[in-house]
Amino acid sequence: THVVSGIINVDQQVEEPWLLKILDHDDQEHDLPMRSGDLLLYESAKLLHGRPEPFKGDFYDNIFIHYMPVSGWDYNWI
Repeated sequence: THVVSGIINVDQQVEEPWLLKILDHDDQEHDLPMRSGDLLLYESAKLLHGRPEPFKGDFYDNIFIHYMPVSGWDYNWI
């Protein structure tokens, strides 16, 4: 549904970092912490991503931005 995504971490109160895991094009896993005010851009259409670990804290406020071209985008998994 989208090609590029952005996550803006507005604010958080956590006991430990809630890492975003992204598997890159070379099958390398990256654990990405975010702090309040951070912006993360990533290729959401092709990179497996998520937060599989349970959240430990009081709150974690994000804004998500997604982009997909209106036309001319030929998406292939291969």
